[in-house]
Amino acid sequence: MKCIHCGSDTKLRERAASGGRCAACRHPFAFDPRTDGSLVTDGQFLRMIQAVSGDGKVRFAARNLWYEMNRRLLRGRFWRSPWGWVAGGSAAGAAGLAALGLPNLAPVALLGVGAAALFSARARASDQGPDPAFPKVTESEFKKRYLDRWLAIHGPIETLAPAPEPGTVATRAPALDAGDLGAYSFDRALVVEHDDIAAMLVANRFHFENNCAILTPGGYPHGRFDTVMAMLRKNPSLRVFALHDASVAGCAMALELREDRWFPAMSVTVVDLGLRPVQAERMKMRPLGGPTLRVPPQVRTALREEEVAWLERGWRMELAALRPAHLMRAVYQGMARAGRESREEGESDAAPAILFWGYGPGPVFGGDAGADAGAADSFG
Repeated sequence: MKCIHCGSDTKLRERAASGGRCAACRHPFAFDPRTDGSLVTDGQFLRMIQAVSGDGKVRFAARNLWYEMNRRLLRGRFWRSPWGWVAGGSAAGAAGLAALGLPNLAPVALLGVGAAALFSARARASDQGPDPAFPKVTESEFKKRYLDRWLAIHGPIETLAPAPEPGTVATRAPALDAGDLGAYSFDRALVVEHDDIAAMLVANRFHFENNCAILTPGGYPHGRFDTVMAMLRKNPSLRVFALHDASVAGCAMALELREDRWFPAMSVTVVDLGLRPVQAERMKMRPLGGPTLRVPPQVRTALREEEVAWLERGWRMELAALRPAHLMRAVYQGMARAGRESREEGESDAAPAILFWGYGPGPVFGGDAGADAGAADSFG
């Protein structure tokens, strides 16, 4: 097993003799699949950190790394899946036809088996629940057995954003007194469903680069939430963006932002940039399962029928499943599109509706959830 510190390769016998340490530099290993049952080595875990952080350029939440680990662990299941059996059977069939002197029939056989597999896979996706093998590692097991162990052996991860805790003051939130409100203003507010994703965005200075206050229904930034809300309400041209999971609660968020405790003034435009079931399906993201639910009537009007059915199965897909660079790029593009459309259409005296995006050539999510392309890439 290779040491991530010195690059030396230490054999199992040498690791056992040295108490789980590198034979060359004597640094301990955090994981050893041969002796402690871990599903990854130190090198594999390091590559997960590098992938989710864009090689150290982006800060991430612990749940981003949890999803990254599960994605990678499940990649090797192809040959044990129905698709693997189809691929293996197709190859065996083609080899058999070739052995019988009928090689010209092999492409036809492969095409037929492939078509049958496609219809079978689509039927399975619509009839069955989430993959029972996902997640391969639960969140609690990931934290206790992998993340905490890594931190204890290798020290802090520089790109891991600290998880916000209620009752503590967010260190990067603007420290404003009541007298400062008239001199400081945001043009936009991004309301994020989860505190840890909001803290990750702030750790990446998303709020600074996009002149955007970041808040959550849970009260983030803790200790300054009321101050920031008072500041935002002083801006009559404010635009509010909702960023949420593909879940029943998430899809209701934009509507809730019209309640009295948020932004009831109709001069404030609310734009839903959240993740939708149709986008989760488009990205082939594995949903998390749960008890069956009922989608409220007011939420159903903003969704397609197939999305309502998806949600009422108890399925959900979280923002944390996307790598931070992918998520920030999508939100940036959504905000930019809202600005362009408002300038092109001009300001209207009519009360603006809540804008629900996510279908067609919109600015939000598409492609591979684990991909990190350039910031100018288009999602649709």
